[in-house]
Amino acid sequence: MTDIQVPLQAYLRGHSTGDAAWMREAFLPLARIVGMRDGKVASLTLEEFCGLFRGSPAEDEATRKRTIDSIESAGNMAFARLTLVHGPVTFSDWMLLLEVGGVWKIASKVYTTRPTT
Repeated sequence: MTDIQVPLQAYLRGHSTGDAAWMREAFLPLARIVGMRDGKVASLTLEEFCGLFRGSPAEDEATRKRTIDSIESAGNMAFARLTLVHGPVTFSDWMLLLEVGGVWKIASKVYTTRPTT
C-alpha cells in the first residue's frame, strides 16, 4: 500500500465500521464534502459529514462493495476515484489529497450517486 492509499483506506474503513473516527483520520480538518444526491447539491464540513456515522456497520454491510479505482499524483497532491456500492445506490467519489508534513490526507471529496445496476 502506498502512503497515498492510507487515508483512502481509513475512509473506506469508516464506511465499513460506521465509526467517524476513521473519517477524521482520513480527512484534513478543513475538508469539504460536496456532491449531488437525488438531484440536489449537498455541501458538508468534515464534522457534519462525521455526524452521518452512527458508530456501527450498516445492516447490509456484508453486501456492500467499495473499491479504489485509480490514483494519480504529482508532487504533494493526488487525485483518487472510488466506487462505493451501497445496496440500491452507487456512489462515485473523487478525492483530492495533499501531503502535509509528510502525511497524506483527503482535502476534499466530490461525489455523485446513481442507481446500482
